[in-house]
Amino acid sequence: MSYTELSHPLDLEERISVMIVMQRPLPLKEAITKRMNEIECSDSLVENHMSHEQFFTLCRTPPEHFEEVEKFAERYDLKVENRDALAGTMELSGKVKHFNEVFKIKLMAYNPPNEKYRGYKGELHIPEPLHHLIETVLDLDNSAIVRPDSHTLKGTQKCSKDNKGITVFTAPEVAEIYNFPNILFNQQTIAIIELAGGFLEQDIIDYFNIVNLPVPEITVVSVDGAQNNPGVCPEADMEVTLDIDTAGAASPGAKIIVYFAPNTPRGFLNALTTVINDNINNPSVLSMSIATVELLEPPGFIRAFNQRLQEAGSLGITACASSGDIGSQGVLDGSTGQVFNVDFPASSPFALGVGGTSLRVQRCQKSCKEVVWNNINRGIPAATGGGVSDVFMLPAYQFNAGVPRSANPDRNQGRGVPDVAANADPSTGYLIIVDDQFIIGGGTSASAPLWAGLIANLNQALGRRLGFVNPIFYQLCPEDLAFNDITIGNNNVIIEGGPYVAKEGWDPCTGLGSPDGTKLLEALQRRCE
Repeated sequence: MSYTELSHPLDLEERISVMIVMQRPLPLKEAITKRMNEIECSDSLVENHMSHEQFFTLCRTPPEHFEEVEKFAERYDLKVENRDALAGTMELSGKVKHFNEVFKIKLMAYNPPNEKYRGYKGELHIPEPLHHLIETVLDLDNSAIVRPDSHTLKGTQKCSKDNKGITVFTAPEVAEIYNFPNILFNQQTIAIIELAGGFLEQDIIDYFNIVNLPVPEITVVSVDGAQNNPGVCPEADMEVTLDIDTAGAASPGAKIIVYFAPNTPRGFLNALTTVINDNINNPSVLSMSIATVELLEPPGFIRAFNQRLQEAGSLGITACASSGDIGSQGVLDGSTGQVFNVDFPASSPFALGVGGTSLRVQRCQKSCKEVVWNNINRGIPAATGGGVSDVFMLPAYQFNAGVPRSANPDRNQGRGVPDVAANADPSTGYLIIVDDQFIIGGGTSASAPLWAGLIANLNQALGRRLGFVNPIFYQLCPEDLAFNDITIGNNNVIIEGGPYVAKEGWDPCTGLGSPDGTKLLEALQRRCE
């Protein structure tokens, strides 16, 4: 990462603790690669995913690998605090000067307004003797994944009768517009990862009473000490509540498991690992309303997180990720040449990237027209994220989708984002209750949990987990009518007449389109083995 904030070197004698992420065992990598190839090469739904028992047998880091790292660390007075064989991680503590020496960096303290964090100058180097054992090191840089100015938390307002130009929906109304299948006795479990904020139980109860749906069973899981902590950051509370209300109302009866983790790369990775390893709650769908520019995060973190997403797919967990709310532009640094950016984890080829639309509903005529969500005409620099990845190559399932080359100077032929879309415009937003007040929420932070709810419904109706569903979605024919093709609009918020516009078929604004839930179910039923 590059930094421009005021900074100073850390005290060389200061003791810190970091997390070593080990390379995943080769047998696990081979088994998952084989499984993913089977899914991508099949034109029907795969029924049997890897069990937790099989996964746990393959994923454990061998003790001798830990011991080899520990012996090396001892030469530099670095101490191993604990090991987690299932997660493939270990804690390492010691003085700043020794971490600088081992990883050839210069640890720094950064102090931007309202935020303090640790980072480093230079490029992280894994020592040559440990290349085959260590994937990356987290917490040398402990800056936030979602920063205070994150667009994924904007676009909300208090609801009143004189809100002009605002069309308000509840999640069940949006689900009805998208023709979600009616599912009785839903027994699915939806996982939601949150990196800040919290929710009030009474807000959830009041909301589901208003929409006349049963209040979902909600379980909170703490990761690395993070807790359900409402009241500290109202915008973060809105995000958490929006996720729960939207996913729960879109999939009535499904259980909701909320995994709270610290807002750091380490916290995010540990949250995903906890979801994958959770054989008690055993979620079949994961919703992540978290979006960070892929080129801003350490490459090692991106690799490790992407590996975990691949593992989630092999276990039958569909990972839905918001494509972000800053459109296709976001200048990183004048020296990079990167002008058009996509957000991670939606850019991972193993995530179902979810973009945003704006509903144009004529209630009296019971008709609906959708366009790309872009608020630039209202003077707001917010729009659905989308574009072409500069980190991940074009996956096989997108070979025939018509993904263009990147609009950046390198013209990279990368992964296209998003895959699908749904209502995200705060001006056609979702009514929720936060701190006993009606709020209108929006952003792809809403469309991602909506899709998670739909996936849970589809799982229940099909009697099997969709898991890594991207290849099947791209194989569906236009005649299936499973997606509402969005052909109007763009996601350019800085450069007039930018490169990414909606068109027939897949596009880098709304992907394949928004869902017709019932027709999508029928199309998938025809592909069951």
